[in-house]
Amino acid sequence: MQKLGIAYTMYFNVRYERNGNLFAKPFKSRHIADDYYLQQVLQYIHLNPAEIFEPEWKMGRVKHLRKLEKKLLEYPYSSFNAFIDEDDPLRKILDAEIFELETQLSPKRMIQEARDYYSDVKMLS
Repeated sequence: MQKLGIAYTMYFNVRYERNGNLFAKPFKSRHIADDYYLQQVLQYIHLNPAEIFEPEWKMGRVKHLRKLEKKLLEYPYSSFNAFIDEDDPLRKILDAEIFELETQLSPKRMIQEARDYYSDVKMLS
């Protein structure tokens, strides 16, 4: 990923005659060592678009929970629906083992767990 970022930044800078960083922060990676952490990563990835639809959801303020759930499932740049719908075409290209780990993935449950997490983090800081 780092090489890809550097190559794209160089291309972009040459093309648009500019200098400097293109991305705010350098790429970071972390090894996923157990199933629990993998589930947390899946939640994080699939809930990223929630910011678009409910900007204050991490603070526990969701105006329309059902609407947010629907938007998350319909979001075109996510594989979330493949976890919910067994007939989703994306399931064919995703590793089948991932579905065995997260069989109880639901938008409502994920949102609640994430809100609990963010409220705990807020209390610690």
